[in-house]
Amino acid sequence: MTIDFHHFSITQRANIDEIMKVIFKTEKQAKVGSLILKNILKDGVYSQDRTWQFGLYEADMRKVLVESKVSRPTFFKVMKRLRFIGFVNKQYRFYYLGTEFPNALRRLERAIRIILKPKLKRIRMDKKEWEESQYI
Repeated sequence: MTIDFHHFSITQRANIDEIMKVIFKTEKQAKVGSLILKNILKDGVYSQDRTWQFGLYEADMRKVLVESKVSRPTFFKVMKRLRFIGFVNKQYRFYYLGTEFPNALRRLERAIRIILKPKLKRIRMDKKEWEESQYI
């Protein structure tokens, strides 16, 4: 799986379309991913079992497939990727929003900060020393 993005294009105010453009390689796949998530958010229901997950039943997901106007293989390729990264989960015949994707991004951010922290600290110290030397 490849993720291609420009760091300056990622903001906390990114919408679903912008997030999907980071996750998918093609514009078509990004549009289908956006359509799937928007339909879950718009028409989703809480599951009838004890888990109370929020999503769409398989019959409603078929309507999203028709609405997408893409081939079944393309639609299911997008769905497979959304499930693989933890954005969407499936239990029996119910597709629901997953929390694995945002949780994984938080863990990734923490790991990167831990890796970079010693070097970033050193850069700040070197910059401060350099600034102090300019006044001597």
